[in-house]
Amino acid sequence: MCESSKPTTSVIAAAASSRDPLCPPPSRATTQFSNLPIELRDLIWEHAAPPSRLFHVRRFDSVPTPVPDSPLPPHRPADAKTRRPRFYVFHPPPAITAICADSRRVALRLGFFLLPASRHSDSGDPSADPDSAVWFNTATDVLYLERGLRRSLSTLRLRCPGLDRVRRVGVEWRWFFADGSIPLSEYSSPPVLPLWVARMSALYDHFPAMSALHYVLPRTRYQGGIPWGREPDGCGHLGGTLVDLPGRITIPLESGHKPWADVGQELRRAIRHEDVASRVEEGAGRRVCFPPAIVGAWLVRDLLPETFKSPYVKVFDW
Repeated sequence: MCESSKPTTSVIAAAASSRDPLCPPPSRATTQFSNLPIELRDLIWEHAAPPSRLFHVRRFDSVPTPVPDSPLPPHRPADAKTRRPRFYVFHPPPAITAICADSRRVALRLGFFLLPASRHSDSGDPSADPDSAVWFNTATDVLYLERGLRRSLSTLRLRCPGLDRVRRVGVEWRWFFADGSIPLSEYSSPPVLPLWVARMSALYDHFPAMSALHYVLPRTRYQGGIPWGREPDGCGHLGGTLVDLPGRITIPLESGHKPWADVGQELRRAIRHEDVASRVEEGAGRRVCFPPAIVGAWLVRDLLPETFKSPYVKVFDW
């Protein structure tokens, strides 16, 4: 810029005087975070919370000592063993749980500690320590159960603190089916209804606050062979994300492949059967969020290998 083009002091003063008095010039003074209104501070802390995460349960382990004040699920004897879920991927508590009193207050409003830190924790490396604390966001996080864990919920005597506050539960797509050759339309019929009632009751016995049930279909799975429909070994350790399952995607039922749009309708119809509702309310209490929203979800794994040992493993997009 040449010398003559530089604004003079009088020009700057005139420009300043012509400003709208209702729009004062920006101040160079810094604003302390603690001086912001509490509503703004809370919004900032909320935005600092992590996005939706998948807590893929690997197994339920016994706890050496009882957890104080641990609620006992209905229909479980008083001598039920206290257990802690173990996850394939460890999600450490976010920073907002420990920055200050305000951030922790917001964190405890958004969620809760599904697993408090155990006194057996050595706290050397929290990601490698199975007794580290786990913070769970009730609005966004999903607790995912494979079909192999049905027995843990249905027949084992479980006392697992924190599960009664989980709202979003994901189950593997084969969770409800004892025999894949049974048409979905028969799940509301007398021969099959007791099985359906038992599956839903076991979920609500442990998750009475469940408001959304995610029907999870792995995108990478076996197309044939004995492990038909399952994920390849080791996928659980890769971590993953749940994305909306398009209605056109095929659910590979043995009784006949159907698009998710049709399967979802059948599931919603069966889950609203009066026998299912009465049994759930009788067991878990009338304050349960029933019926839950049925949400189709595609499980997409992170960092999958380009090739697999078995020729039956495929990545589906249909």
